[in-house]
Amino acid sequence: MNSETTGESHNSLGAFLSSFVFPYLMLRVRGGFVYAFMIHFVFYILIAILLHARPPPGYVI
Repeated sequence: MNSETTGESHNSLGAFLSSFVFPYLMLRVRGGFVYAFMIHFVFYILIAILLHARPPPGYVI
């Protein structure tokens, strides 16, 4: 399997971008830790909804 079929390149891009966004929020924005936490929380909720609505082949709920 290569990175195009597994989506690893998208994960790396997201990790790269978040390495700039989250420290900025936490260090420069008042209440930034709360904003970073909310972004993570919403992200995981959306992933859970997506996996429940359209699970990938072979995914066991």
